[in-house]
Amino acid sequence: MKKKKTILGVIAAIAVSTVAFFKIAQKSFLALPNGGTPPYTITLQNAPTEITNEFSNFSSTYLTGNQNGIAFDFKQAKSASNKLCELATGGSITNTTPVNGVYSLVATFTGNISVKGSVTGNDDFEDAAVLVSGEAYVLLNSYDFISLVTTSQTTIDQFSLVYTCTPTAHFETTKRYEAEDTFVLLTDGDFSGRYINNPSASGGKLMGNLDIGDTFHVRHFAPIAGIRTIRTLYVNGTPNQQMCYGVNGGKIMIDIPAQVQGSWDFANSSLLSFTANLRQGWNDIVFGCTGGYAQYDYFEVVGTDARYDSSKLETLASHAMVYAVECEKEGSASRSRGWGYDFFANSGIGLEGDDNNGFTAVFNNMKAGTYNVKFVYGVDHEMTVRVSVNSGALNVVNLTGGPTWHALVEQTIECTFVEGTNTVRILRNGSWCNFDAVYVDIK
Repeated sequence: MKKKKTILGVIAAIAVSTVAFFKIAQKSFLALPNGGTPPYTITLQNAPTEITNEFSNFSSTYLTGNQNGIAFDFKQAKSASNKLCELATGGSITNTTPVNGVYSLVATFTGNISVKGSVTGNDDFEDAAVLVSGEAYVLLNSYDFISLVTTSQTTIDQFSLVYTCTPTAHFETTKRYEAEDTFVLLTDGDFSGRYINNPSASGGKLMGNLDIGDTFHVRHFAPIAGIRTIRTLYVNGTPNQQMCYGVNGGKIMIDIPAQVQGSWDFANSSLLSFTANLRQGWNDIVFGCTGGYAQYDYFEVVGTDARYDSSKLETLASHAMVYAVECEKEGSASRSRGWGYDFFANSGIGLEGDDNNGFTAVFNNMKAGTYNVKFVYGVDHEMTVRVSVNSGALNVVNLTGGPTWHALVEQTIECTFVEGTNTVRILRNGSWCNFDAVYVDIK
């Protein structure tokens, strides 16, 4: 490993002539680096909005001056006053969007950090450097993915990467997501047993004991659009089980066959495969439980032989989805489970009773702009609801009806979002309605 005798100020000087420092942006902003003249410097110095005072795992996307969104996974990170974050021993920060040729980096921190590099971002991470705070390193090999891994509890002020952004061709490789690392949203109730320790499982844990309406999310970046195979390793001892999944909206039911009836021995686990149509960029793949018995080990999005040129990828529009079952209800609105029909995970929110009943859908890390906000609901007559965006005035919105209360229909309105977190509050207005989901797309 060759040490570069420059300091943080030199790296910053390079950045001034090429690209502005990062600022936090929404998770759904889609891009790979492109445009401008290399080299480029990206600097993480602002704490992600999701970070808390408890060690946890999450992802966040940062926005460059060239309007490129670069995603980073934070593992076992928590907030630190006026710092980027604090990492537990074995915690890490890893870019999950390739940046095409990282060749030097610098970090300011208190603790111990080792650097690992990878070309594909999968299982080929190798030791690259042991960092000294404030000293820049030139890497012997060029990597598209860099991981800062702590060997003791470490507080990081900021870190910077210098990369070439040279156009390169890549294969799309298989990406695995451990079930215990997915974002889980529960319906009413306490299902504390959903994480199950099992040394035979990948990562040593399974996810199970979920109830009707519970959901778990996988956010996957697809360099090119198209049909992908998704696999999950699971064990199930109950016959006639189903789960549903949605990709950027919608709902498809899949069977979860029982391997040995009455047994949840992991030795009987099986791979279940199905297909999903992914778009270029970030995809929100949501799984919903229609019964609480199957246990899941991991999910994989299988790679393809197709090549893509990262220099030709363009910034895509911001998109987010929230199923009603995942929303905070208000008043005595009912979170109904076991509805069946077209509702996601057999569950949704019903607006009945008085006009103070409703729910709030929260969209985090969004880009500021004008959005199409689409409501998906079931009702058999024309009606109205009252809608407020970011605690603004409540406006009456007309909703068309469908043939029956469980045949889902859609209605779209236009709303203005700010940078960061946005809320859409929906209240009953003199008539009942059953809601399934709220989607937003930037205009």
